[in-house]
Amino acid sequence: MKGSISALVGILLSLALHLIPRVRTWWDSKRGKVLILLSFHVGGAIAIWVLSCFLGFTFSFPVDCSAQGLASSGWTGAVGFIANQTTYGLTNYGIPYVKARIHEHST
Repeated sequence: MKGSISALVGILLSLALHLIPRVRTWWDSKRGKVLILLSFHVGGAIAIWVLSCFLGFTFSFPVDCSAQGLASSGWTGAVGFIANQTTYGLTNYGIPYVKARIHEHST
């Protein structure tokens, strides 16, 4: 379940960065985008683990405070990052390529 939510966040973030004009303009001016996104996804998931396990914050979902839980949290963030980058690749390269090939064959 956590992986699905993380993947959805990754997809929605990628779409927002691509489709919302002001956000896209702001994002396009940034350097190190991949590292920023990797830090956001994996760092965010690990931050939730730290907040829960060391600072006592409670969330509406269980957080496993073991080494396995930390690894699982990191992997959950990685799933979000992978979904984000896959969506980016499809929206910026895959879909335009397919649309161009369809247009070539329909004319």
